[in-house]
Amino acid sequence: MTLIDSRGRLFGKVNIIDLLLVVLVLVGAYGFWHTRTSSAGLAALRGTERQIEATFLVSSVRPATSDVMKVGDKVNDGKTNSYLGVITDVRIEPAEIAMIMPDGRVYESVSKTRRDVWVTLRGPGRVSPNAIILGSTEIRIGTQVSLKTNIFAVQTTVMAIKVLD
Repeated sequence: MTLIDSRGRLFGKVNIIDLLLVVLVLVGAYGFWHTRTSSAGLAALRGTERQIEATFLVSSVRPATSDVMKVGDKVNDGKTNSYLGVITDVRIEPAEIAMIMPDGRVYESVSKTRRDVWVTLRGPGRVSPNAIILGSTEIRIGTQVSLKTNIFAVQTTVMAIKVLD
């Protein structure tokens, strides 16, 4: 009995190409499983449980939107609907707008109809060397996060993050 017969079968029973495909699929599945459960990936997901305080900027909204944002509101992520935390501070300022004049000059002015809202949230999160996760949303300064309650939904920018003891 030869190792490979005239029809390309291993020990006369298994086609070598089929065997190679099965091995390739198994190696790919193992690689996928290994990257999903590696210690570095799990450390980012697990991290240490901490209270996170994050400040968000809601730029240039109408007064109808800014007036309904209240301290004590429970806020969820607009994309995943996961709980982020409770509003601990709301600061409303007039929005600054830039207008381009007909001669090309840029003129900065304070809007009479728009407001900037600074919203501070406090909620449970996880901190690891690679990420800070508020609720189930990974946050970094400068990233866009959608906040929503049963009353409002806004697009925000993360402006500050504080990990509380």
